[in-house]
Amino acid sequence: MSLNTTVKDNALEVKLSGRLGFEDHVEFKQVLDDFVSSQCHEIRFLLDDLAEVDSSGLGMFLLAKEAADDKGVSISLVHPKGQVKALFELSDFEDIFRIVA
Repeated sequence: MSLNTTVKDNALEVKLSGRLGFEDHVEFKQVLDDFVSSQCHEIRFLLDDLAEVDSSGLGMFLLAKEAADDKGVSISLVHPKGQVKALFELSDFEDIFRIVA
């Protein structure tokens, strides 16, 4: 997985590409820690280039949701495609997250 972060409009934007799986949990957790300590009022995961996510990756998004809820801010999953979109639908993520098509 490749991960890039930027701050835009008081939101942390996290661009993910490649495959998100268990091996990425340390880097993902660091992003969440940085977000929690920031002054950002939203976290957006930009998923245009994320080709695949496994069950560990789904769990990481749930941890991000928990961190956002604890901070009282919103979280968005932006432009999921292909396998990622299908897995989000299968997992009923639209009931948990704001998903931007």
